[in-house]
Amino acid sequence: VWADRCELSQLECLPEPSLRLVTPEFYPRRFDTWFFVVEVDADCAPDLLESELDAGGWDTPERWIRRWQDGEFHLAPPALLMLRVLARHDAEVWPEALRRAQQDIERQDRIQEIRLDPAVRLVPLRTPTLPPARHTNGYLVGESRAWLVDPATPWPDGQAVLAQTLEASGVELSGVLLTHDHPDHTGAAEFVADRFRVPIAAHAITGDRLEGRVRVDRAIKDGERLPFVHADGAPGALTAVFTPGHARGHLCFHEPRYGGLLAGDMVSTLSSILVDPDDGDMSDYMESLGRLENLPIQTVYPAHGPPDSRGTDLIREQIAHRREREAAVLAAALAGPVELDALTMRVWNDVPRPMLGYAIKSAISILGMLADAGAIAFDGTRAGPPGR
Repeated sequence: VWADRCELSQLECLPEPSLRLVTPEFYPRRFDTWFFVVEVDADCAPDLLESELDAGGWDTPERWIRRWQDGEFHLAPPALLMLRVLARHDAEVWPEALRRAQQDIERQDRIQEIRLDPAVRLVPLRTPTLPPARHTNGYLVGESRAWLVDPATPWPDGQAVLAQTLEASGVELSGVLLTHDHPDHTGAAEFVADRFRVPIAAHAITGDRLEGRVRVDRAIKDGERLPFVHADGAPGALTAVFTPGHARGHLCFHEPRYGGLLAGDMVSTLSSILVDPDDGDMSDYMESLGRLENLPIQTVYPAHGPPDSRGTDLIREQIAHRREREAAVLAAALAGPVELDALTMRVWNDVPRPMLGYAIKSAISILGMLADAGAIAFDGTRAGPPGR
């Protein structure tokens, strides 16, 4: 939004758009946005829209990119894309350069690059995962000695696109990291490892659970540092954080320079994470969330849904949401005895009917945790006050 003295108050004065970007399909909220290159007087200043913008000013594309790499602020992925194009060309050819960039973005043989910080690239791939998600996010961390986290698609066409994307990036891989053993996180692990001749690494529990399905070449311990090199040549490292609960061998990976958390299935920005009693443990899950809450996190990179720059606040929101569900389940059980299905319908009355089966699994996980703590009685089908 520009001040009137910039003489841009009439839309008719704008040229043809130089770039048109549409938010990728795996985002729950999508935007169709046009961008223009316009010459203005040297004294023109941005008129900030305070509901959306924190600050504004002028600088060269190179300087904006450098400040972003120094961690001064976040850049939205479209802004970073444009700045990189502008930094490579003289101003006279900016419109045409942006149009060529759009053609590259729209290619079907590789994945559009999406970043929120300089260390982490988002690599979303279609997978057979639980609704409402249709993708699992892989993440490429580092510019050399890089790590690919959770390459997930089991389908040959998706794997071909992934390979082309990695080859076009010019990144030298150190290996594949797995957050846990679920199929929607491991589908392309062996494909990538064989194609690029790199090892697959995961927690030892994950390696045991994947035996006979996906090979794991080495075990990662809690607190282990996994080195890589940043774009500016500085050394970096991911720190493995053992976070059982959703899965017994679950790992998150923390990148300290920019505060990124590769969260796997500890949180989702699309829906609540399922803690299946057949595979996970609610007490462990809550303890793991508490551990993540104590990390310096700027951006959460979930396996499902878009990254979230609320950082640690997102972890705290997830803890608060889980405690609310726990309190509701406890109240329903103490008012009992009550059958499992009836309790689930009462507490998860906001869940669509097709998702009720997952809600029942969540109820069993919470009831089991409460029963283990002696707060209620639960026999697997019926809950009530202790001793009943």
